[in-house]
Amino acid sequence: MKWLLVVASAALVLASASAQAPRTVLDGAYTDAQASRGESEYGNNCARCHGADLDGGGAAPALHTIDFVDRWREDHLSTLFQFIRTNMPQKPGSGPGSLSERQYLDIVAFLLSVNGLPSGSKELTAADLDTIFVGADGPKPLPPSALVKVVGCLTHPADAWTLTRAAPPSRLRSNGDTTNPEELEASSHVPLGSLEYRLPNITDDHKEPELLAQVGKKVQVKGVVNGQGAAVRISVLSFSPLGQDCQ
Repeated sequence: MKWLLVVASAALVLASASAQAPRTVLDGAYTDAQASRGESEYGNNCARCHGADLDGGGAAPALHTIDFVDRWREDHLSTLFQFIRTNMPQKPGSGPGSLSERQYLDIVAFLLSVNGLPSGSKELTAADLDTIFVGADGPKPLPPSALVKVVGCLTHPADAWTLTRAAPPSRLRSNGDTTNPEELEASSHVPLGSLEYRLPNITDDHKEPELLAQVGKKVQVKGVVNGQGAAVRISVLSFSPLGQDCQ
């Protein structure tokens, strides 16, 4: 009986870890057949601007370089998908948003393929767009001046406002200075992590008594991340209490 309890406990730990680990494109987000369809869609709708070899030209960027990976890394595939659907194609006779959802998903699959990201056994669908985009070499620190959202615990050691026990940052493209109830509700369920960020300018827009009331509590911070290692910091654009103790 004791042996069964040990096995059951181990299984629960593994299941919990698996549930908390974010899915990335390295887990196989598309199929080879889908990427093949996407290659055809790219040729019909995108190659005119981005080139048959995805090398870009003029105002169109290359789509298979480290710059492309860095532009989208550590973000959800939904951001890339929405950007393509909102802005592409740019060709006579059709315009942005003129393709079907499946066509846009196939094009995303093709872009993952040409950037060396592995295929899997399941096609990319709209339900899978919360998958994190990373490079073939795995997760990396965000590029300098990336706009992020971070959930962590507010602390105030030695007069230095700090976000501790922070979860991995979520990359943002806009709305760094605003938030909404739905976003705060989602952030309240984000598990705490092990990262730490200095918040050098947080008192510019927030009075110290307001901040002291949130010390030891879970908060959401949006801003621009800079620096590395112990010196990493976030230039705060918005600060939102989540109403939870960091117990």
